[in-house]
Amino acid sequence: MLNQQSGDFNYRLYLGVLRKKIHIPLLIAMLLALFAYIVSNLVTPWFEAKTTILVNEQTTVATNEYNAILTSERLARTYSELLLARPLLETLRAEFGLGEELETLKSSIRILPIPNTQLIEIRVLNRDSELAALIANSLVEQFVIENRAMQQSRFVESKTTLEHQIAEQQQFVNQIQLALGALDETEETQAERSRLEGLLSQYRQSYAQLLQSYEQLRLAEAQGTSNLFHVDPAIPPTSPVSPDKALNTILAGVAGLVLTIGILFLQVALDNSIKDTDDVKNALGLTVLSLIGKEEDSNSVITLTDPRSPVAEAFRSLRTSVQFSAVDNHLKTIVITSPSQGEGKTTVAANLAVVMSQLGAETILIDADLRRPRQHKLFALSNKKGLSNLFVAINKEIPKAILSQLQGTKRADLKVLASGGIPPNPSELISSKRMMSILDAASEKASLVIIDAPPVLPVTDAIVLAQKADGVIVVMIPGKTTLPMAKQTIENLRRVNANILGVVFNNADLNSAYFSAYRNGYQYLYDQES
Repeated sequence: MLNQQSGDFNYRLYLGVLRKKIHIPLLIAMLLALFAYIVSNLVTPWFEAKTTILVNEQTTVATNEYNAILTSERLARTYSELLLARPLLETLRAEFGLGEELETLKSSIRILPIPNTQLIEIRVLNRDSELAALIANSLVEQFVIENRAMQQSRFVESKTTLEHQIAEQQQFVNQIQLALGALDETEETQAERSRLEGLLSQYRQSYAQLLQSYEQLRLAEAQGTSNLFHVDPAIPPTSPVSPDKALNTILAGVAGLVLTIGILFLQVALDNSIKDTDDVKNALGLTVLSLIGKEEDSNSVITLTDPRSPVAEAFRSLRTSVQFSAVDNHLKTIVITSPSQGEGKTTVAANLAVVMSQLGAETILIDADLRRPRQHKLFALSNKKGLSNLFVAINKEIPKAILSQLQGTKRADLKVLASGGIPPNPSELISSKRMMSILDAASEKASLVIIDAPPVLPVTDAIVLAQKADGVIVVMIPGKTTLPMAKQTIENLRRVNANILGVVFNNADLNSAYFSAYRNGYQYLYDQES
């Protein structure tokens, strides 16, 4: 909530609301946490098996160690893509008889090259922990076999050609050696022997060169084939990765707590009702004369039935405020009204009349609400005579007639003029000259006249009475009376130049964050009473 004038954020208000209603967010949080825990137990768990392979690229003598590591890292990223190739997945699906689609199988496998290393981590997700481990290990084994076969296929043709040439040279060498062995040691064969020995030397030299080429090819094959090592075979996991019961429970509880607190704060922010004395001062330019707490029995006059109660003391505080308001201008007639029905103006008028009479001043309480009268019920009086009867007392003078309509109470100094029968035209009667004569007569008979008027917004009766009264008190319920209603009420009264004494907060929740400053005073009264 923002302060009406300054726009400052009222942190204490929100903290007070949270302190009062913290049980609601806590309850919601516990219920959501319990629900999440139950659902997590009902959901079929998923297990994740992990395995790791090492990519060790063979290097030549001229290759430095740094370049070798970079090459291995690039190969690791390349192999990460090849591990999810369709042929390899088809092999896995056939091996384990998996009925799921290839995309589903692929989504259950995660390949994670570990940064700045030559390692690749493989994670397989499955509802069966043993099957997850088997798939992970088989994937590595199949990939190692296929990779070795793919690397070796590049040298197969060259090796086959060299092997054929080596065998051919070996055959030539053998044939010449046999021919040399068959020659006699004579002068006639000396020339042939020299020729054959020359050929033998040539074939042996060619044979040696072919062997050297074959060994170089084998070395190149070994250097060009990446070595893959299955360094950490997967084992069946014992605990599932999903659902995480603890995490789900905590998140649900925290989400419920935050969401509920947010809703509470949003309600406060969107609430346009009058809440505290600052609202009355800033928005209406008035003061709060008194803060009346909630009454257990609203059908009785508490200042008579329980005069030592904190609520009764609040009405005496209202009396003091009214007396201070009359320092400059003597108040003979006071109108008690409210913006709308149900805000407690009748009980405020009745109790104010009682506490005023306790000072020894003659007080008359007039029930001018000719639509919904209640004063006779509060004081247990008859409603067969009262205000409406004075309008038909044509042959009697008002001062004499009013005496016949007044009824006594338990207080000798307090008389009540009930509403009498409900007339068909209340507004016309209230705005008549005879009503003014009635008020003048009542003022002559008593030191103070308190008028219980109808609400301001539904009808115009209170506006008419406010013009004729010395002061007006507006009763509001904090948290119920809206700011637009309050502003319209005060505007209507000011339009007729009514003397508004102030606002009475009735039926206020003293445990509310808005009235923390008043709570200690009421607590003192309770302790004093006990």
